Amino acid sequence: MQRGNGVDFDRFIEAANIGGEANLAIVNRYIAANRNNMARTINAADRYGNTALISAIEKGHARIVTALLSVPGIEINAASHWGSALAWAATFGSVPIVTAFLNVPGIEINAADQYGDTALIHAAIKGHAPTVTALLSAPGINITKINNDGRTAEQEAVRKGNHDIAALIRARIQELERLRNNLEVRPHIIPQVQLASTFQERLAKIKFKGEIPEDFLCPISKNIMNDPITTAESGIAYDRHELKKWFLQKGNPVKVICLLTRKDIQRSESDNATIVILKNQIERFVKEQEKVAKEIVEGLEIERRHLARLRINLFAPSVQPQQEGHGKVMGASSAAAASNSLVHASSSISKAAQAAAQKAALVAAQIAAATAAAQKAAQAATQRAACAGGAIKKSCTRI
Repeated sequence: MQRGNGVDFDRFIEAANIGGEANLAIVNRYIAANRNNMARTINAADRYGNTALISAIEKGHARIVTALLSVPGIEINAASHWGSALAWAATFGSVPIVTAFLNVPGIEINAADQYGDTALIHAAIKGHAPTVTALLSAPGINITKINNDGRTAEQEAVRKGNHDIAALIRARIQELERLRNNLEVRPHIIPQVQLASTFQERLAKIKFKGEIPEDFLCPISKNIMNDPITTAESGIAYDRHELKKWFLQKGNPVKVICLLTRKDIQRSESDNATIVILKNQIERFVKEQEKVAKEIVEGLEIERRHLARLRINLFAPSVQPQQEGHGKVMGASSAAAASNSLVHASSSISKAAQAAAQKAALVAAQIAAATAAAQKAAQAATQRAACAGGAIKKSCTRI
């Protein structure tokens, strides 16, 4: 590796790892001496697989991180098994380092690791309240993004017992919703935060009035589930939020009785993993309804324009003055043809809507069939997990 002012690459990495004033000077000397070639070495790793940036982040050396971030060509969004550099900084909870990253143009604030965890989710899991606060105020942060387990940063905070973190996130979401719903402000004043809509809200937006497959409905609310989970004994899918709310309404008992099977549901089961297969099925169903609604709107707009043109043709003069006698016959003929076209166009609107509705019904039936198999597989998986964990003390029958 290259040397700069008596500093070789390994010494450069070591200095970034150890930190302190003396080592900050070594890092700066190496950067200055290799300014023209730093793009090739700044992202290189030592024999242990560590880059200078990752080493400095892990040890919390904010000034060294800031110096490294100023080097042209540094890969600020490079991902590894521990996630992005920002996610790594959030995991260790260094507010100065996280803030330094947030100030770098091009930072991908919502980048996720192999488990779907973002910087915000990492900070929420580890319980770093100041880091969570810094991330929540960043433009473009996706507060409600879910990881591979189907949980948001708020839900992960609750799962880990970090209720103060969950309260911070909830308060920020409510604040942003108040800004959007109640204040007359210019668009650029509100931070660009992405708030995910529930499946129910998305269907309401398109004024969906059709039938939702029964397996997609929560037995408690009778609404489409946004975060479906299953329980060990009943094997029935419930919406996580509705199940938690149900427990609270009943005084937060240790267990409740399933509405459908009359079997026990333990309070701890409200933290079971999301049924990803079922959630994907619901997502597909909702997307299909949104697509159908869009097609209907576009079709109606085309027909509306067609009708407008026909009306213009119907009432427009169709003959020249010198052909008055002949024109009366032609005008009457044109009017009759245009009237027929109006009738035909009007009927085509209802036909287009009917065809779209039939298509939606067909897709819903296909999804419902696939969901039944998914539900059965999820129930079997949950029961196997309960057996393996010792939850069922008697010998388990083969599933």
